[in-house]
Amino acid sequence: MSVLLREHLPLALLSLFLATTLWLVISGQDMTTHDVTATLALSGLPKNLTVGQDIPEDVSIRLEANTAQFKLMDGRKLNLKVDASEVAPGPNILTVDVAKLDPPLPRGIKVVRVIPEEIAFEVYPFVTRELPVKSVEAGSLPAYLERAGPAEIDPPTARVTGPEQRMNSLTEVPTTPIVLSSIQNNENRVLVQPALPGIGSWFSVEPGEFKAHVPVSIKTGSRTFTVPITRVGEPNMGPGLPVAVVPKEAKVTVTWRMDRPQPPQAKDVSIQIFLHSQDLSRTAPTKVPLKAETVPGVTVAAIDPPEAEAVWLNSGNFSRYPN
Repeated sequence: MSVLLREHLPLALLSLFLATTLWLVISGQDMTTHDVTATLALSGLPKNLTVGQDIPEDVSIRLEANTAQFKLMDGRKLNLKVDASEVAPGPNILTVDVAKLDPPLPRGIKVVRVIPEEIAFEVYPFVTRELPVKSVEAGSLPAYLERAGPAEIDPPTARVTGPEQRMNSLTEVPTTPIVLSSIQNNENRVLVQPALPGIGSWFSVEPGEFKAHVPVSIKTGSRTFTVPITRVGEPNMGPGLPVAVVPKEAKVTVTWRMDRPQPPQAKDVSIQIFLHSQDLSRTAPTKVPLKAETVPGVTVAAIDPPEAEAVWLNSGNFSRYPN
């Protein structure tokens, strides 16, 4: 066998050489380029530092290989991490190293170009500051309520942590809107959250929830009705006796809490004048106070005039005080 092998070895080597050369020729004739994308991420960034602006989300890589080799790339999702463990506050430039691709490129695929080849960014330290919380409101209160003061937030301040250069522009922490239409007289406390743009990406806020109190009071409605005056008193002072009351009607102003189901009507108000014969002058008008009454939940605020004149009628004053 050794003699046979020695006799055919040159021929075997020649065959291998020719096969290799033929493969290289054929594969070389099928060379092409393709652009692929790799997701870019920083790794190892110190916890007390943060990048001051967005870095590219991905890099574009131009590859060269033959068709058969590119088929090995089908369905692959490439990730590329850039080591940021040595960055320092201030400007930084890091090289995009395709040798760090995950998964690595199949053997024989050549990298022609990487865009970008470097990433430049600013690095800032995290800082924490105490900022006032500003309530934000939306809509209007129910019609029966009115403001009794500005909204109160508990706690009134929040601890905000974020990149120094972004923190420098912050003066307050706005809240999610307080929906005023949902406020009731006995339910005027709601929970709101910080609504600072960039929470979760640039900033963290503590606490994550605030108690908002909207001071309100119930509005008071007011109406004025013209109401006839009703005579009451001793039986012998009924309307048939020669006693005149002037005027015959008066204006009554009433008030009520506007959470009442219905506002008062004229029929809900009455005026009475109490007449007693022994109190009335026979020769001159007698001023008698008017008393207004109304339904529960409604208050008499004023009577105009507050009193009326009562006078006995006789031949001398009948025309002046018609009954």
